[in-house]
Amino acid sequence: DPISHDLLATQGSHLTPLLLHRQRSIAIQDLSMHPEFSSSRQAHHGVRGYLGTRLLSQEGDILGILDLCSYRPRCFSPAEISFIEQIGRQASIAIENARLFGKLREKSLEMERLNKQLIEADRVKSEFRQSKKALLR
Repeated sequence: DPISHDLLATQGSHLTPLLLHRQRSIAIQDLSMHPEFSSSRQAHHGVRGYLGTRLLSQEGDILGILDLCSYRPRCFSPAEISFIEQIGRQASIAIENARLFGKLREKSLEMERLNKQLIEADRVKSEFRQSKKALLR
């Protein structure tokens, strides 16, 4: 679908912010020949062919972007675009899994800390009962 000129006016000629606001991947055969992107950061670094897709969480939050750049003009086929989008979905799953693993590890450490406190409280309680029994004899 064509790139909205209103969106270009608010985002400038940079591909990353534009990609983050779009619902679809961006494939551009030659940035140097594209009027909106010939002055982009990517074009400034010699990138000609560009393919980018968003990395989304299961809730639809943007985790980042995955882009593929070529220093030669490159017409990306629908199969290549689909492949990069699939890689992006897999990367998003891996990122979310890593985050979930980190949260699980934090919870596990917290549970371990609380368990140690409970064991210590139980030990103190037992000592108190023993002292009380000794005093009552």
